[in-house]
Amino acid sequence: MITDLLSEFYGRKKTTWVIFTGLLASILIIVILQIANALPAVSFSPVDDTSFDNIFGNSWRVISASMLAYLTAQIIDVNVYEFWRKLTKGRYLWIRNNGSTIASQLIDTILVILVLFIGVKSSDEIKSLILDGWVFKIFCALLDTPVIYGCVYLLRKYFKLQKGEEITF
Repeated sequence: MITDLLSEFYGRKKTTWVIFTGLLASILIIVILQIANALPAVSFSPVDDTSFDNIFGNSWRVISASMLAYLTAQIIDVNVYEFWRKLTKGRYLWIRNNGSTIASQLIDTILVILVLFIGVKSSDEIKSLILDGWVFKIFCALLDTPVIYGCVYLLRKYFKLQKGEEITF
């Protein structure tokens, strides 16, 4: 929903910049966790080295899977949103909101599940996880439709924008 709102008011290029900024922040988190994992725990730490390693030692894989999916899905989301906005001439917010989210979240779900579970779970389990995750995300996307309409209405009013007009700097 956030990328849809950003796309609505700032356009594809600025929203893509925000997406890459989020990716850089996640890379920084991976680096910090790897450094923390390489250093020994201080004597007064309630968490010993083994516990920290058990919890965060493999976090790079989870975060990397998430970031690969995030980057790919959000770029797809922004471009599909823009496609629907142009095709509908700025009308039918629900189509671009739901259409872009449903398409991008399929890609997001497939990538995360594959990176995390390929070679760990059977192909039937993987297919089930993908379907369950994607259906849940579709449900959430449909539920946020009234929220995005309210946000768009309030933001247009606040920034004194006409339908289809973007915020410029």
